[in-house]
Amino acid sequence: MSFFSGLPWLEIVTVAGTIVLALFLFGLTVAAHEFGHFWAARRAGLVVERFAIGFGPKMYSRVVDGVEWQINLLPLGGFVQLPQMSPAEELEGKSEKDFSDLPPATPGAKILTALAGPVASLGLGVLCAVGVWIFGVPTNMTYRTTTIGWVEPGTPAAKAGILPGDVILAIDHQRPERWAGRPGAVVESILLGTDREILLELDREEKEIVTVKVLPERNSEMEGLRRLGFEMYPAQPARVDQVIAGGPADRAGIRSGDSMITLNGKKIWNPAAVKAAVEQGQEVLELGIRRPSGEEMTVRIRPERATNRKDKMIGVIWKMGELQVTHPTPQEQVGSAVGLVWRTLRALVTPASSVGLQH
Repeated sequence: MSFFSGLPWLEIVTVAGTIVLALFLFGLTVAAHEFGHFWAARRAGLVVERFAIGFGPKMYSRVVDGVEWQINLLPLGGFVQLPQMSPAEELEGKSEKDFSDLPPATPGAKILTALAGPVASLGLGVLCAVGVWIFGVPTNMTYRTTTIGWVEPGTPAAKAGILPGDVILAIDHQRPERWAGRPGAVVESILLGTDREILLELDREEKEIVTVKVLPERNSEMEGLRRLGFEMYPAQPARVDQVIAGGPADRAGIRSGDSMITLNGKKIWNPAAVKAAVEQGQEVLELGIRRPSGEEMTVRIRPERATNRKDKMIGVIWKMGELQVTHPTPQEQVGSAVGLVWRTLRALVTPASSVGLQH
């Protein structure tokens, strides 16, 4: 690996994989919903002409038991074509057969068929929740903390005197259980708060309890949502995942698995502290290093400008978070989802909130 060669292909693969996964999950949801309509229509004795996933030009079709099963170009939904119910030719296409002699669907059949789609979607959700409970889901254990890892200079949090290492005991009198991923977590409490100012209760070095009231600013990079300046930086080890061959860190003897524990004599609570020191133009970084064996050492690193890049770097790739498989119960999953929806809706109708319809 060359010094600071960069890995843009990783970003491309990540984005492409996310898009493919999103389309697959959306298609699965649509298929379950439409299958509910299909199953109920068959049970009610209705004629089913076509079962389609997607809209637009036909990509694949096959007739089975008198029903055309079809996949279309645009994966934006789906439909079950039922000649005996209200036609929707603009979306479903014109019927290729004459069904004028069929009797209209009874009110009971219409109601059963209409309700079966949402019921099937709910059933899929229940199955997925049970599956997550049984098989588990990878969880970033970094988000289990409520300790601040870094505070961006010049932000409301920095101006209020909030420091890396402060433990958040309460936000607006509510105790957060973790950093993110729950309705009452640190990030969600800040984003979805409904008061003009945010009241924080902090434990500083287990020596004193500090209470600060902070007026958040609007984050232009997140469509105007409010922020304090530490939301992206939970406390986590500054552990090195990879060392770029030939870079400053490599020449200083830093290895994969090493943890940077101090920077110029101060404890490191998040890798962002090292990045900020480089960006601020510090010529030499004095770093305390702890090896996986427990051995500690101090190294001095002079950041260098990477090839084909304007900014300086030290030549490491961080290990961002530790993944563990957790098994949240269906009740926990539903409670979290309902709580998040409730907080979002409440924020939408509160003037002091930064959440709007565009979010």
